[in-house]
Amino acid sequence: MAVQRAITSSTRCKATFWEDGLLLPFGHPRRGFHIPNPTIFYDEATWPMDDKADPLTGWSIQEVYGTQTSAAMDVYGKLFVHLRKVVKKFLDRLTILNVDFEMVNIDAKELPLHLAKDHYTRIEVSNICDASYLGIRATLTALAPLLQPPEMNPNATLITLFLNAVMDIAKANGEKDSMSNMNLLLEYLPRPDWLSLAKPQGADMMRLWDSRALVMDVRKHFQKYMQVHGFTRVAADLKVDFKSRNTIVEEWPTQLKLQVKQKGGVEEFNTLLGSDFSGLEHYVEWRRTV
Repeated sequence: MAVQRAITSSTRCKATFWEDGLLLPFGHPRRGFHIPNPTIFYDEATWPMDDKADPLTGWSIQEVYGTQTSAAMDVYGKLFVHLRKVVKKFLDRLTILNVDFEMVNIDAKELPLHLAKDHYTRIEVSNICDASYLGIRATLTALAPLLQPPEMNPNATLITLFLNAVMDIAKANGEKDSMSNMNLLLEYLPRPDWLSLAKPQGADMMRLWDSRALVMDVRKHFQKYMQVHGFTRVAADLKVDFKSRNTIVEEWPTQLKLQVKQKGGVEEFNTLLGSDFSGLEHYVEWRRTV
């Protein structure tokens, strides 16, 4: 019964967010929030947010769930409190720094035409480096020259994010590879109704399919991805190098941290499974060699 109440409470919070699009604790007055964000709602003819748009997808789900609030299952209230702390920390930091913000609205490939070379200490490119977008070679060709060279700053870093790489390799290797580690997966999940597994759209099969990425051998698949897309050759051609160990961001930030038998291991799995993260998100850091 407690589980049912928890599910109902969190679902109700999500339904409220879907209704008004306001990131506020559940039950907080909505009066006064009547001016839409013009950077999102700028075209009267279209609705810019798809039905999966969710502010929870932009932040560490474990940190959000770990935020203490009076309503334990109000995940959007938790996110509100968490972000208020993050923003305050950021604003406090700005008071002791001399910072300029420059915004440009152009294709990333055109940035070298507008920004200075050998100038930046850190560049974060999101996942435009995925093969389905620019790819790693085009991304580094365009943006690596903007980094400070090693003789100026040996710590200057370009940060790339790969969202699709592991699954691309798993799919290329066939369905059997994408459904590996089934024995481990079944340790996390409730015992399925084996008859229901014969139904592709059955709840048990859908749960298995959605959670399979959480127990993949991500490092093996990404090593294969690096070989397929010639990371070593790209690095040599463009006079850059990828770090063997990241020094700025966690390499696999959404991977499970606990083993299934450890205290909190199953809860961590369920939290990740209930989020929009796949556990396959991977950061690679690069530096110039000349």
